Amino acid sequence: MADPRPDHSWPSHSAAAVGCAGPAFLYAGTAHLLSALTPSLITPGRSRKYDDLVLSDFVIDEEPAPGVVLALHRATHATLQVLATRLAELDLPASEINVLANLAGHQPLTVGALAAATATRPTTLTSVLDRLARRGYVMREVDPADRRSFLISLTPDGGRAAAAVSAAVDGLERAALVRVSEAERAGFFAVIRALSEVSSDPEPRPAPAPPAPGPPAPRRAPA
Repeated sequence: MADPRPDHSWPSHSAAAVGCAGPAFLYAGTAHLLSALTPSLITPGRSRKYDDLVLSDFVIDEEPAPGVVLALHRATHATLQVLATRLAELDLPASEINVLANLAGHQPLTVGALAAATATRPTTLTSVLDRLARRGYVMREVDPADRRSFLISLTPDGGRAAAAVSAAVDGLERAALVRVSEAERAGFFAVIRALSEVSSDPEPRPAPAPPAPGPPAPRRAPA
């Protein structure tokens, strides 16, 4: 039986990233791509996987987004709702979608590698893997290279579920990317990298000092 509790762990992001800023063109690209991912793709009334969310959570106002992190958070919730609707027959919470999407085409993976790929704490990932194992979607095998570790792979049923997840994710991504330029896409990934770096190292670092001025140029004698 699927876990009835709402699950918001895919994809993950850190509050430590608040305050990270980049060049204006990077922000513009991110805002454009995030708006492409948000509510126009939601089909109302089809899925209530996330019981604590309402459609008003996904409404984009005409005013500019207050910041990159909040815009990303908004797009994340909208994306989860779209995927829950498109994968309603599988009845998968977000964390299981995340794991299946990362195992598709990349199995087997160690628990550590899967935790890094899904940005999930190992203790949380263990619970997710337990649920997927009970559903017959994944299996654990001892890693022959390190018998203290396990390799995670998909069962035949898990492979079919992962293929459905990958198709839903790819379809959503294609629908969003046709609305943005290559430069905007590059700006989005630049901001995502910056947020990931800040999340892993939240201490602010001073900006590099400008280079010291060189000696003044010699004056030329008047002719």
